[in-house]
Amino acid sequence: MQQHNGGKVLVSVRDAARVFGLGEVAVHALRNASIDIYEGEFLVVLGASGSGKSTLLNLIGGMDRASSGQVLFKGEDLTAKNDNQLTLYRRNEVGFVFQFYNLVPTLTALENIQVATDVVRDPLDAMECLAMVGLEKRSHHFPSQMSGGEQQRVAIARAIAGNPALLLCDEPTGALDMKTGKDVIALLIRLNNDLKKTVVMITHNPGFAEIGNRIATLRDGQIISIVENKSRKSAEEVDW
Repeated sequence: MQQHNGGKVLVSVRDAARVFGLGEVAVHALRNASIDIYEGEFLVVLGASGSGKSTLLNLIGGMDRASSGQVLFKGEDLTAKNDNQLTLYRRNEVGFVFQFYNLVPTLTALENIQVATDVVRDPLDAMECLAMVGLEKRSHHFPSQMSGGEQQRVAIARAIAGNPALLLCDEPTGALDMKTGKDVIALLIRLNNDLKKTVVMITHNPGFAEIGNRIATLRDGQIISIVENKSRKSAEEVDW
């Protein structure tokens, strides 16, 4: 594995493309994308709506397959795995945080997290994960009894409860107000710093780019730049 600032390559995307449809109506959502993602880094993927950010995230997360090229996780080619193998990969190696929280409305905060811990190989304690996001006192509340920010924090707790190597965040503050969004960003930074989780966060907001170790920018399905960020900002310093 390659080294980078002391970190190993966790994910390697090599000339990956994703095409939807055939012939003249084919949509090239991602074109010949190549990037290495390193253990313990916070990578921000920046681009306008339709630039290919979510497609890239879906390939890395094993939710979709590349039409050509490779996506390697710890050297194993995800594009060669069958559906059952991809399910195990998503379950054991990846935590997902989406713009909308996707909590089960009939389950409490704690039960929503236990749904995740029950099916993974090496889970963290569900209550400890709630404590990490500052919601241990809300463990018996249902999603309808919590604010949007609290629901998103439960969703993050659920994502980390599976003890994944990789945390993939798709516009995690998109449905939140500025103050609550800053709290969520601060939480993701803390998980990256304290738990050494590899975080990939996609956003269309250039201000958010400055919290990452590196920033990959997409346009029209292509990665047009990957830059090191020498002066990471805190959530409070982000320009909203």
